[in-house]
Amino acid sequence: MNAKRGRYRASMDAYDSLEQVFPNNLHCLLQKGKLEMDHEFYHQAHLNFHRARQVDDQNVAMMDFHADCLRKNNARTQLNNLVHDLFDTSDSHTEPWLAAAYYSDMKGEHETALQFCERAIMTDRRYAPAHLFRGTLLLTLHRPEHALVSFTTSCKLAKTLDAYAGMISSYCDLCLKGVNRYKEAVTTAKSVVKLFPQKAQSYTLLGSVFALRPEMKEHARKAFERALTLEPRKLAAMFGLVDLLVHDGNFALAIDKHVACNLYPRDEVFTKLADVYTLNKQFADAMTQYHRSLSVNPASVDALRGLDRLEKLMRGEDPDEMMNSTMEHMDEQEDSMEAGEYIAS
Repeated sequence: MNAKRGRYRASMDAYDSLEQVFPNNLHCLLQKGKLEMDHEFYHQAHLNFHRARQVDDQNVAMMDFHADCLRKNNARTQLNNLVHDLFDTSDSHTEPWLAAAYYSDMKGEHETALQFCERAIMTDRRYAPAHLFRGTLLLTLHRPEHALVSFTTSCKLAKTLDAYAGMISSYCDLCLKGVNRYKEAVTTAKSVVKLFPQKAQSYTLLGSVFALRPEMKEHARKAFERALTLEPRKLAAMFGLVDLLVHDGNFALAIDKHVACNLYPRDEVFTKLADVYTLNKQFADAMTQYHRSLSVNPASVDALRGLDRLEKLMRGEDPDEMMNSTMEHMDEQEDSMEAGEYIAS
């Protein structure tokens, strides 16, 4: 109950108390690992999943979460070993196939990962995490219309914040492609704030939707700031604020805010900082940050794409020559939609 309400510390204390009565309880270790994952404490999550493997190395349940944790920790060798161990235990469960999908994604083999995801769904069509990751892969492959179907299916099976986040991201990507799904994006984001009012991610998603429209930038800023009051280390909210500063041409402050994020040495942090350096024509600094990102995660699609763009700029080419601004053609209806009530303290 505490976990569903976003009470992380109370939830962990409850599991710790239970472990004192039942030491090395598999269920407690797995649930603690998932709870740490939900709050992006990937190192701590890994420790709990590792202990769970020591307690029962034949257990398959929730090992897809362990695999996802290893992926996010960039533990490629350990993830490879886990996938082999899971298939040695059973190939008739969903978890090994989903773990294999995570491993392929980590290697940058997104189409292969999608095939493994399809196999996971065939094994159990009611396993929500498989539909969720299928949607994530489809977004990576720039297929938001298909991703939306997967996220919607996942949400019907389990109304999780991640599933709603996927739906909202799909709507936003469709908007950026010139398909006006802004109304659906805002409606869904507001529903998420009502369902998960104590989650920083809820306000981050709302801010991301508002940021699609120039006249809603102030509402977006307030939403991101609200997210950071709930969770000061929420990188997505910090990234959202940085994007708003970049949009206003305030590169110096954007860089300052981003340097503060370097307390969290993750590839997306370095990539985002490199993107801002690139926009500010600090190409040498940008090159350094892209390489830092790739040293953490060699398969980072965003870092590779950013580095390619940077190299073209340094050669005097225009990487944006073929890009069109599609947002100007979107309908301007239903802009404000009573935004203030959702971001008030």
